[in-house]
Amino acid sequence: MSLKKNYIKNSFLNVSGWAWLAILTIITTPYIFHKLGYEQYGILSLVLMVLGYFAFLDFGLGDAVIKFVAHYNTLKDYQKINRIISSILLLFFAIGILGGIILFIFAKYFAVDLFKISSEYRSKALYCFYISAFGFFLNLIFAVISKIPEAVQRFDICNAINVFIGTFVNLANVIT
Repeated sequence: MSLKKNYIKNSFLNVSGWAWLAILTIITTPYIFHKLGYEQYGILSLVLMVLGYFAFLDFGLGDAVIKFVAHYNTLKDYQKINRIISSILLLFFAIGILGGIILFIFAKYFAVDLFKISSEYRSKALYCFYISAFGFFLNLIFAVISKIPEAVQRFDICNAINVFIGTFVNLANVIT
């Protein structure tokens, strides 16, 4: 496939995947908000916000994976690709465990002191923060794996994964 056609295809896939998730979120958010109510929806938003801040703990290494895997893929040096991915996975494994432990330890602080969640919903909020600690760990590990298709210009795979996960998360929020 020519470079121009590949560029057009990748652009279309990225925009269509983003549009699907945006439309799905716009459709499901009012339902989720109505189902949860103000305070529980606020808890969900706070947990997602804290996770978003912790996502900065990747230190830009996900982009480094893309750069170096793309470089060594062009050179067909698969041993170096394996070393890069293994090293970053090991580092993210350690960061994920450390970040997860920090989130787990500070869950009570977030729920009680920082965000002052009412006693009625405090146990649910704590549970959500505890689960997010594990989710943070999984997200870092997945971040490395999801960069590999990007590095080899397989945006169709990246987009399919993102659409699947985004759709799953949205629908899981609706169903549960």
